[in-house]
Parts: sequence; C-alpha cells; structure tokens
Amino acid sequence: MGAAGTLDLPRSAVAGWHLSEMEAPELKLANFTDPKAGIFGVVPGDMAAPKKNYKKTRAWAETIADAGHDGIINVSRFAGPSKCIFMFGEAGQQTRGSVLNTTNLEDYIRSQMRWVVLHDTPHSSSLTIV
Repeated sequence: MGAAGTLDLPRSAVAGWHLSEMEAPELKLANFTDPKAGIFGVVPGDMAAPKKNYKKTRAWAETIADAGHDGIINVSRFAGPSKCIFMFGEAGQQTRGSVLNTTNLEDYIRSQMRWVVLHDTPHSSSLTIV
C-alpha cells in the first residue's frame, strides 16, 4: 500500500492487459452487497483479500450456480465502493454478449481509479548494493 487510501501497483502488472465493456444479457445474480447476505454467511472480507487458493470461492460459485444464479454482485476490491458483476463460467471467449468497448487497462486505471498509483519497477541493473 502507498499513502493512506491508495494502492501501489507496478505498471508491469497491468501492461498489455485490456478491459472490455460487454453488453450484459439478462442475468440472475446473487447480491452480496445486500445487508441480508450476512444471514447466509457471506462476509465481505472473505472476498476482499487476495487469494492464494481459490477453493473457497470456487465452492461458493458452484453452490450459487447450482441454485440457478449466473453470478454475483459484489464490491470490487480494486474499484472502491463501486459494485461489480462477477459472472460464472469458463475462462476465454464468451458468447454472453457483444463487446461494446475495449480500453487499455493502464489508461482505464489512470482515468477512473485515481486511488491506484502505477509505478515503474526498477530493473535489477539499475540497483546499487552497498
């Protein structure tokens, strides 16, 4: 973490990545932001931290999909208080909807996520050890 309220990311972590805005088909979504979600054991912190092992979230996805949901609505750990849709399914090309817009991820972060600070990671050749 950088200064209070900011997130430092190396520019190399987003280099070459793009963000696609897609036309969303009608979806049945479980709303993890609903205050009643806690009744079902949904704890916001469970999904807010980086995961080394996705067994727990995969189990949730399978259970929620088995209940007839196409995904969840939750708060993104990268997009502040913004709500995001997490759709279930296989990785790769999808047929769920048309791509409306594609943006370079670094440009998107710079313009829409001002609390994220991208920085250049020094190459080892530029380091001096004394």
